[in-house]
Amino acid sequence: MADRTVYYDPKIVLATDLNRQQTDAENADKRLLLDHLGAGVAYGLGLTETGTPDMHLTVAVGVAYDASGARVELAAPASPNFATDYLSASTAVTAGNERYVSLFIRQTRVDSEAYSDPAASPTTGYLRSTESSALRVVSGTMATAGTATLPAPPDANHVLLGTIKRTFGQTALRTRDVILGGVEIAHRAADVYDDSIERSLECSPTDPPSLSVVVSAGDFQFNGTRYHFPGGSVSLGSAPSVNPRIDLVCITSALTLLVSHGAEASTPAYPSTHGLVPIAFVGVDVADVAVMDEDILDARPWFHAESALARVFRMVAAGGETAIDLSFSYQTGAHALIVTKNGVVLDETQYTESTSTRITVTALTAADVLVVKASEVQPIAALPLASVTDDLSGLMEGPSFVDVTSGGAALNVGAIRCCVIANVRRFTAVTTSVTIGSLSANTWYYLYAAPDDPTGPTALKFVLTTTAPDAATGYVFQTGDTTRRYIASVRSDATSTLIPMRKTGRKTLYRRTDVSVLLLTLLSGGAAATWTAVSCAGLVPPHAHIGHFRVRLTGDAGGGTGEVRTQSTSGSSVSLTAPVTASGMVVAEDLEMEVDGTSQRLEYQVSASSVVAIYGVGFEE
Repeated sequence: MADRTVYYDPKIVLATDLNRQQTDAENADKRLLLDHLGAGVAYGLGLTETGTPDMHLTVAVGVAYDASGARVELAAPASPNFATDYLSASTAVTAGNERYVSLFIRQTRVDSEAYSDPAASPTTGYLRSTESSALRVVSGTMATAGTATLPAPPDANHVLLGTIKRTFGQTALRTRDVILGGVEIAHRAADVYDDSIERSLECSPTDPPSLSVVVSAGDFQFNGTRYHFPGGSVSLGSAPSVNPRIDLVCITSALTLLVSHGAEASTPAYPSTHGLVPIAFVGVDVADVAVMDEDILDARPWFHAESALARVFRMVAAGGETAIDLSFSYQTGAHALIVTKNGVVLDETQYTESTSTRITVTALTAADVLVVKASEVQPIAALPLASVTDDLSGLMEGPSFVDVTSGGAALNVGAIRCCVIANVRRFTAVTTSVTIGSLSANTWYYLYAAPDDPTGPTALKFVLTTTAPDAATGYVFQTGDTTRRYIASVRSDATSTLIPMRKTGRKTLYRRTDVSVLLLTLLSGGAAATWTAVSCAGLVPPHAHIGHFRVRLTGDAGGGTGEVRTQSTSGSSVSLTAPVTASGMVVAEDLEMEVDGTSQRLEYQVSASSVVAIYGVGFEE
């Protein structure tokens, strides 16, 4: 609610009264936006390299909300110069040094409709103040390579859009140089809605509600074959006469909607799902005339039976390559690939899926960086529907995020719409702050949701423990306790404090703006000329097999090369090359790589007089 100004008769309303009323209304809007969205980028405002790369980056149009709730819009693309900061100081560094340079956006106002009135107070001014924005390039302090820190914003109402690292001799910035750690994202309702629940084949009440339900269109796998259901409605028939019952809404092998009625009982049982494609369980009480949202329990287990596979291939072109042989196989024609060249995503018309292990692209030029990522879903044949039981334990929708705040001071978990434990649906309606308690140093901790029966029959509590999730359950439950549903992994540092991080979906990223560079260092000064192992276990949990890394190669006056790969593999590696230039030239790249699933290790090797540093910045589960 807005603050209010109270008027009385015969008060004369002055300009100050009206201006204050506008300010109160504006502040109310800001508080409402912060309550629902939070501060950060709402959409757009991405940073990409210019057509001919130089020290400028292009900022896309978009909108952000600052810490006060003020709306900040960039109405047209802009290209700020990272060679100088907003105070007109050069951001260049000397040999052997580095500095971070960040781009912020803030709200400004543009005055218009000037007036001049000798009887007014003030006598001159403007009648309108239109919202606008300003971009600010903020430079950090120059420091020895590997020790630079991120710059602070000029004030709390600046929104961070991205950061780059200035190195000696740098003359151009590319999209891959942009560091997005610390960039906050506002959670728009549409995004939260889309991310929080699978809308395909969703069961919902009719409009207006009746004893029928509606099932939306969607695809599913049945005995290894993919089918499309066009959507439809189905009646539950008459309400029970003596005791309640539970009905199963499902799809048959003939692709028709069916209602399988459970038996009426004082404590009704769930009907069997054997041989059917379950959609939802619906509770029907005596003399019911309509099905409501709260009567429907999601029963679509195949979404949770699928398991995602992620494979990544990277190469730096020598020049002229068109046929690219990948280090993995993928399903052709399934739109499973994401291909980027120099940080720009290619449209599917810009490459050809030649075979299951090869793609064809337009001839590459020397030093082009090509990245191919395959993200596929294992078919449902891995879990035949005929073997699905009535127990839906483990089914979960949410949380939208897990967050360890700056300094490890708080552990917050977003709302959980549905978490089925022991076949009981439980949920949390709001973000929950988890009690951290006393921690051991340098230890992995695992966050679980568990029943909180003293609070209520659908309540959840959160438990932080060193007991890892059980591989036998697909890392769904805690080892030895199927009443604890796995949520996230967090790590304590040497001071027994949680490392700041944020998990959305399956990806966890450490907050690089809040974490010391030393804390994220897996290797410093690596100079091995043959393949040498690097442990990632301190920043990638034992059950995660995809790690996110930042790799820096420092060459000598003759240049230098370095390679990184998954331990004990003979497949392709990621190569970095430092050009022939003054001693101390540094090249860096952000990598997404598999780690050895047994010991969580990578391997590296470098040429003579070169050294490599590897930093862990996140992981995927």
